[in-house]
Amino acid sequence: MKGIVTLIASSLWAVPAVADNDSWLLGNWGGQRQALADRGLDMEFVASTDLMAVVDGGLSRGVETPANFDMVFTLDTGKAGWWNNGSVGVYLLGNTGGDPSRRAGDLQVASNIEAPDTFKLFEAYYEHRFFDDRLGILVGLHDINADFYVTEHSGIFLNSSFGIGVDVAQVGPSIFPTTSPGVRIRLNWTPNTYLLAAVYDGVAGDPNDPYGTHISFDHGDGVFVIAEAGVLGGESHYYKLGVGGWHHTANIDDLDGRPQDDNSGVYAIGEAD
Repeated sequence: MKGIVTLIASSLWAVPAVADNDSWLLGNWGGQRQALADRGLDMEFVASTDLMAVVDGGLSRGVETPANFDMVFTLDTGKAGWWNNGSVGVYLLGNTGGDPSRRAGDLQVASNIEAPDTFKLFEAYYEHRFFDDRLGILVGLHDINADFYVTEHSGIFLNSSFGIGVDVAQVGPSIFPTTSPGVRIRLNWTPNTYLLAAVYDGVAGDPNDPYGTHISFDHGDGVFVIAEAGVLGGESHYYKLGVGGWHHTANIDDLDGRPQDDNSGVYAIGEAD
């Protein structure tokens, strides 16, 4: 069997969220950027491009250049003068370019920004925090992988397998590039321990139409339930250890192409500086 040889390059251009004036890539907009930050509005714009070439093996040789554009807005309701301990998040996502997986034959997608060419509302949620931020309840369109089954250092890798595992990804839950409505609860028992639990609509978007934003609660969607507990290290020595489990009730075809109406799994994650 022939192997696959892939050449990879990547670029990233970002405008950071709230920071000091000198670190804003596009400046302070005549003082308006700082004024918005003081009123609780954070903004982040990120453009990413990968260049991947299959030069041997795979399904076909050639070059693909997937690209990703993120526009993230977060509003602190307290700083905005509304009410304390709340935050609103809106995440707009644009994707374009080629699909390296069609050449490589990758099961989970070769590039972690590979997605159908479209522009959509990726996340839109409200989170309220209680008990000095020890408890947080989030409601809305939300990416499971923003909180669950994720490690900080996996973000430096380009292949999607370093993100959420294929065991969860294969059931089509609320993850990149399409999310579904859900409720997520986060509890920090101590500064170094956490407990996460969430329930989401079992089918994200419209599987028959990957373009644009689709929110629906159709018969047979089922639910996706996930929970995770873990410990975190401090600033002097960062580490993360976590264990979790998930259950999915929607009808899907598994990795072998067989229909399933009951999927469950467990996972463990860990990293350290």
